[in-house]
Amino acid sequence: MTTECGICRTDRPAAPGGVIHADGTWRVEHIAAPIPLLGWLVIAPSRHVTTVADLTSDEAARFGVLAQHVSQALTAALHPTRVYVALFGEGEGFEHIHFHVVPRPPDLPAEFRGPKVFGLWAKAQADGDQAPLSEVQALADRLRKALW
Repeated sequence: MTTECGICRTDRPAAPGGVIHADGTWRVEHIAAPIPLLGWLVIAPSRHVTTVADLTSDEAARFGVLAQHVSQALTAALHPTRVYVALFGEGEGFEHIHFHVVPRPPDLPAEFRGPKVFGLWAKAQADGDQAPLSEVQALADRLRKALW
């Protein structure tokens, strides 16, 4: 792990609701950045890796199953229209791959659907809109139980 990596750093802000799942290979947490969308999760490998091509066969296989289980748990908890899974890993200091798992609520405005969902992030930074911490914690508890 590198101390410059925003995913690896031990002094990074704690995820609201705490770690939802960790198995030594992958970690699942609610996104720590201010975001109004409840259930926006991040799945990150436990070791520092910057490209999917560098995952081991075991890491890749575990990711597929974990992404499915996380999506099922989010669907059961929030009843989204879809659950998006996205990887970019190009933000400065966040090159460590991490998958955004985003439940798309039925009432999400069209301007924020698909890859445009990341526009919610920019909007949240501008206006400080954030999902209530109590709801994030309750959801994290529910997901934690569903994933174990």
